[in-house]
Amino acid sequence: MKKPNDVRGDLYGVFQILITTKCDGGNCSNCTQYIPYRKNEDITLENFKKALSSIASYNGIIGIFGGNPCLHPEFDKITEYLTQVIPDKRRRGLWTNNINGHGELIQKSYGYFNFNVHGNHKHAEEMRRRVPSAKIWGLNKQSEHGAVAVDISDFIEDYDERQEIIEQCDINRRWSPAIMQINGELKGYFCEVAGAMDAVFNKNVGLEITKDWWKKDISYYQKQINECCHHCGVPLKLSGSIDKEQTDTLSRSTIHIAEKNNRKHIQIETTENKAKELTDYMGLRK
Repeated sequence: MKKPNDVRGDLYGVFQILITTKCDGGNCSNCTQYIPYRKNEDITLENFKKALSSIASYNGIIGIFGGNPCLHPEFDKITEYLTQVIPDKRRRGLWTNNINGHGELIQKSYGYFNFNVHGNHKHAEEMRRRVPSAKIWGLNKQSEHGAVAVDISDFIEDYDERQEIIEQCDINRRWSPAIMQINGELKGYFCEVAGAMDAVFNKNVGLEITKDWWKKDISYYQKQINECCHHCGVPLKLSGSIDKEQTDTLSRSTIHIAEKNNRKHIQIETTENKAKELTDYMGLRK
């Protein structure tokens, strides 16, 4: 498995800092950050500075992530500090569905964009006017998130068999480690989904943000692998629902989160309905 500082394909990688769980994207189906099940929380400026300082030497893209990061009340200060610490604009990334009036600042400060408007033409128009360098997704074609929140152990009992599938996880191979604030405490994760699972299922696997914590051998993250990867749906590559349907795909061990939150859901009993790749939400890669 890849540790946070490993190269990922033709892109060195993305290291996400989740700065808020607030989102105005419409409670998308199968959100990889489990946003419909998390309380609203904004990272403090002090914690953001600590998080960024700890990964400043990372050679890939530093992603500002959420929820919708543009809803953070100190987004301008966070962006200003990001530009000070990461001088290469190409390494400053932003993931958002709505720029929320920050267009001029975003155009000036960020060099990598992941803009998915989930069908909202008003948000897309503002992006076109204010951030002309960014490509916009999700306007004429809705994205589909696969079944993140099913528990792989509900379908595969053997640990070694699960581990073999987990080794091919789309997110571990292609995507991002993360730092996030949970209940006021800053925590590090070798996978962004592991962080979300920790927040929702109280797994207590977050790592202390210390110097070079993200450069350690994969064995350092073994507790996260055991408690999160072995109970995550991503490695199974199961189809989910179109974002706007606001319907989560769950299994018997995770169904309780939807029932507790009165969230629209589907409970599956088999792993037959496969997706090609869970990180290719728009079906862009062939």
